[in-house]
Amino acid sequence: MAFDGLMLHVVTKELNKELVNGRIDKIYQPTKQMLLMHIRSGRENRRLLISAASDGARLHITEDHFTNPLQPPAFCMLLRKHLEGGRIVNFEQHGLERMVSLKIAAFDEFGEPTTRILQCELMGKHSNILLLNETMQIMDSAKRFSGATNHYREVLPGLPYIPPPAQEKLDPFSLTEDMMVEMLFRVGLDKQLHRALLIILAGFSPQSCKEAVDRADLSSTITVDQCGQYEFSRLWQSLQELLQEAKNNSYQPTLIRNKDGYTAYSIFNLQHLNGEKEQLPSANQALDRYFQAKRQEQQFKELRHLLQVQTEKAMSHTSKKIAINKQKLQDASDAEQMRLFGEIITANIYQMHRGQQELTAENFYTGESVTVPLKVNFSPSENAQRYFKRYAKAKQGGKIAANFLKKATNELDYLGSIHQAISTSDSLADLREIYQELLELALIEEKNTKNKKQKKKADIPYSQPRQYLSSDEIPIMVGKNNRQNDLITLKTAKPEHLWLHVKDIPGSHVIVLSDDVPQSTLEEAALLAAYFSKAQDSANVPVDYTLVKHVRKPRGAKPGMVIYDHQKTVYATPDLSLVQSLSHK
Repeated sequence: MAFDGLMLHVVTKELNKELVNGRIDKIYQPTKQMLLMHIRSGRENRRLLISAASDGARLHITEDHFTNPLQPPAFCMLLRKHLEGGRIVNFEQHGLERMVSLKIAAFDEFGEPTTRILQCELMGKHSNILLLNETMQIMDSAKRFSGATNHYREVLPGLPYIPPPAQEKLDPFSLTEDMMVEMLFRVGLDKQLHRALLIILAGFSPQSCKEAVDRADLSSTITVDQCGQYEFSRLWQSLQELLQEAKNNSYQPTLIRNKDGYTAYSIFNLQHLNGEKEQLPSANQALDRYFQAKRQEQQFKELRHLLQVQTEKAMSHTSKKIAINKQKLQDASDAEQMRLFGEIITANIYQMHRGQQELTAENFYTGESVTVPLKVNFSPSENAQRYFKRYAKAKQGGKIAANFLKKATNELDYLGSIHQAISTSDSLADLREIYQELLELALIEEKNTKNKKQKKKADIPYSQPRQYLSSDEIPIMVGKNNRQNDLITLKTAKPEHLWLHVKDIPGSHVIVLSDDVPQSTLEEAALLAAYFSKAQDSANVPVDYTLVKHVRKPRGAKPGMVIYDHQKTVYATPDLSLVQSLSHK
């Protein structure tokens, strides 16, 4: 990706066209390093995003939505005081540096017209956003630092504004071919050509330099000393082509993507990068599309991690409960010996006395000799009662443990279905449904609930289940999570449709939307059921299938939990290539 000087050059031109004379209605600061300005321009409401984040410094119009803090930061309050109600005069880039001055016609504390400047320094980890008055004095900034951390300049309220040090590079718009060649030789003969260009040209990122070399039909590894008049001439022509596109508004904002998402953006129709190309009408739209997607990817990763951690924590806790109750059941099974000891003491009580340490007598069930330990400070009768009480307690504990064990086992199966759904989710909407499910189970605490009304369950929109067409062109639906499993099985499917699920393993519900299912479609549906389950990496996975009318949900059962009968079983081995071969609707 490349938010370089050329990209900012084009973005600035677009902003001057779209937002000049626009009125600043509201200012928000979603994060410490991001501003969002609501601007009324040309009878339209626009949102200008300014980010000083080290991994995403940029400036563009956005359609994205952000969550704002309940209490606006001090910098945001200052901007509201001085800029809201003001009108945008212009956006001015400083050469091809990644710096833009947003000039605003505003009013001072006495209501008198004045000028305010929002200085946007968009230079990676050195990025910042500063509010300046009409005399270029710093009023405040998103990031403050003193001379102790920066020996070149201080950024503190009340100090005069000093721009970052200028890069000693050439303006490509005023460059001549001879000057270019001379400077390339000065950089070093052993330098790769695209790296040498990066050193001498202002506004060019590594990506733009590589594009220039590629458009010149030169090797990506060619060095300066391998270039002659022909190569330099080709390079000069490709540079002029890029510069004219940027200057004459003939650029083609382009996004590059692969199977995992967007990998690059540019104002140019990039030739040197592989991947699917997506062209957009403006540089602002390209930036917004790219960073929206990246933000969603990050949110997806963070939410999936949170859900996995919380689910695994709950599964671990439930597994411990199962182990404890299994031990209690084992203790209950051993309780028969306590009853036997009590009966043996009772049968031999006439020949016993207080202070006796043990009793050796015949087990009247087996005829074998058995030794019964005794409490020396107990009478024979008290020893017998002690064993009978231990027996009764263990048996009662066993009954309770059996009930708890059944509940805990069902709970572990349910949590396993959630964990499996998390691992196969492929969209933020899917994960948000699972988040809501965990929220209702109190496995997750909702953040920022102050002054918020929680959405009712019915208000949360369903995401779409996976949909396939079998080789017989019969639709097949696959639930992505428990909420969807309930939806497709209990509401969408008809009684005569076919329902499938892996046997005794967490997995997705699969519905074949037909009352006449050929063997080939049955096998493909079973393949989907096996693949979208915890047995994804296994072979010969048993998959139960039955008609939907034989599937029912017990009263009070958790989402996705059903019981069924009249089932038959087919075996399937999960195979990603076969899943992908099915037509995906």
